[in-house]
Amino acid sequence: AARSLSRWHAKRQDLKSYIKSHRRGLKGKMSFTKGQQATTAECVFNVEQATAQIAALASNIADSAKTCVKGTNFLETSGKVCVVNLAGIAYSVSTIAASLSMAAGNCATTLMPNYLAMCVGGAAGVAASLSQFAGAAALTSAACAPEQLAPGAAAGVTPSNFGQPGGPGANVELPGVTPLPPLPPPPKAPAADVRRLHEEQNA
Repeated sequence: AARSLSRWHAKRQDLKSYIKSHRRGLKGKMSFTKGQQATTAECVFNVEQATAQIAALASNIADSAKTCVKGTNFLETSGKVCVVNLAGIAYSVSTIAASLSMAAGNCATTLMPNYLAMCVGGAAGVAASLSQFAGAAALTSAACAPEQLAPGAAAGVTPSNFGQPGGPGANVELPGVTPLPPLPPPPKAPAADVRRLHEEQNA
């Protein structure tokens, strides 16, 4: 053990002497190939995407807490909105896993690719796509069925013109929602005040 330690100490001393005698060579500007530059950029994008999806995950969880309440009927519009929010949560989690897995390979300074990280990233990407497909299917089911949006609405009411002034969906009342009363007319100024203001402007 003492002999191995002395040999290791001698090698460390040789390395120290070499570094001292070749300081200028160590100060040179590092050059990267185009492939290495592309890998570094992909590493940055992977981390940024994971960060953005963490914020999206928090937003989807907050939304699902409001839409996925007890007694939700998943065949109605409110239930389909809940499904969209749940699919958004699954998509964010899967995208975070995929981004971090790909970052583990792209951000590592190694010549050998990390096949395990690539495998996990690919599987998480498939899960993210399936989650996005589920959310889009629920959204399509609600958006392409006007009777689900406003039961008993007049003919011609579609999600694209729902609430549009001057259109067939301008005054559609949603079930369970009390419409706002019309605004009162503005008060009229007394005739004497109008005459006085008119005289002051002409003076």
